[in-house]
Amino acid sequence: MKQEILCMECGDELKRTIKKYPGESYLFKEGKAIDDFLCDQCGNEIVPGSQCYAFSLWSVMGAIPYYPWEGEYITEVQP
Repeated sequence: MKQEILCMECGDELKRTIKKYPGESYLFKEGKAIDDFLCDQCGNEIVPGSQCYAFSLWSVMGAIPYYPWEGEYITEVQP
């Protein structure tokens, strides 16, 4: 499973351009950063309390299925 913390700009761009392939699933969760992070796409700083995305990508046939990991990095924003 791939896990990334993304700034809002990179997350929005990835949400617009990601392609769905057979056997793959992905999930975006929007929230507020719990700590200092760097965006895994562009490297920009994400400061505590700022909006960001937690992004997960996994294979439905893979050995490592999705599991909820985001709560260690973001406080999720409810839609």
